[in-house]
Amino acid sequence: MLRQKLRNIKIRDILMLIIFVMALGFRTNYYSNEKNISTTIMIICFVVMVILDNGLIRIKSSTKYVIWYVIFTGFCALSGSWAIHENNIYVKALFKDIMIPLIFIILAMEMYLRNTQSSVRFFNCIIAAEMITLLRAIIYTPWAKLFGTMDTRLFGTNLGINYNDITTQIALVFLMVSYLFYFESKKYRPVLLVLILFLIISGSRKALIVSVMGMILLYLINIGENKILLFKRLLIILLVGIIASLIVFKIPIMYEFVGQKIANVFSTMGQKSTEMSTVDIDHSLHGRAVLREKAREQFYAHPGKGIGYYCFQYTNSYGLYAHNNYLEILADLGLLGFGLYYIMYLIIFRIAFDMFLRKRRMKSKEYILAFIFIMILMVMEYAQITYIRLFALIPLLTVAMGMESAKGNMDYVSRQ
Repeated sequence: MLRQKLRNIKIRDILMLIIFVMALGFRTNYYSNEKNISTTIMIICFVVMVILDNGLIRIKSSTKYVIWYVIFTGFCALSGSWAIHENNIYVKALFKDIMIPLIFIILAMEMYLRNTQSSVRFFNCIIAAEMITLLRAIIYTPWAKLFGTMDTRLFGTNLGINYNDITTQIALVFLMVSYLFYFESKKYRPVLLVLILFLIISGSRKALIVSVMGMILLYLINIGENKILLFKRLLIILLVGIIASLIVFKIPIMYEFVGQKIANVFSTMGQKSTEMSTVDIDHSLHGRAVLREKAREQFYAHPGKGIGYYCFQYTNSYGLYAHNNYLEILADLGLLGFGLYYIMYLIIFRIAFDMFLRKRRMKSKEYILAFIFIMILMVMEYAQITYIRLFALIPLLTVAMGMESAKGNMDYVSRQ
């Protein structure tokens, strides 16, 4: 069986896999040359794809994604004219390390989908890439120190990258695997279990919470209109929730790993930073609350255009970004930048809604993944910066373009 699967792998699968691996797993801050090397490898893979396509670059659906991010990046650059602090170095990094590789990745995605015409095969590429990336994170984790201190933030830390980036990436790919598990094949169960294990080990609050939310939604939606099955699954979710809660909050080692962090999130929900006790909760929650409040102040003072791309860090005593995608964009780029970025979410949602209206004429359910993915990503963005991070942009565009490919195939069949 394995030999047969290996025979089915095409050269385009390998090229797409390499591009995803380079984009998701080899762009750390520890090795200064990794970003340049990975970008070069991605461009080479794209060129090979073009050669396989007889030297033609035929793009259609990807055009809007390229134009969207180029315009948004251009606005970030323009903000330098009113920025409260010099930001040229950050704008150059945005162009070189994010926009340019992202354009080649998007174009490669469309070329791959046009030739394979399989969103499932496309999703398999990014899932395989994530497993390779996860393996690298495992190798670069100081396990003895992690278990000795019970500090889950050490997961993948020797890569020189924020562990939140790793856990966010795992959670987003986890949603794709969950979708394929419920709607395509149970063969994804081993991958699902591996990702669940490392989500727990990572101890990331937001990654765990959004992963559970997404999995539950997919589990419930998968029943269709069967109300009896819905009732049964709600009971199962309740039972599993009770058991999981007992494990997480009653077993000491699990409480140290995960439970205490989750309890702190809910106990401080809705509180201002001045209302939080830094003795009873970890400093991360208090610091994030302070940053959110400061970002709101900057937005209220500069609502239209903001204070300039990547300038919020100069307005707070921590010297950090807001740890909130909405407030970071609003503070740095105002309502104009906020609208330019989130308009793409609306476009993806509209495409998914169009597929939903025609759901009775199609077998593909990628629109369900798109709906839930956008919703979960937006929940996650309350505590995560994503708008300049490939680890979030690539999964988002993978889901969007995979959905569009399924929609295009459906339209083609309906015309026959």
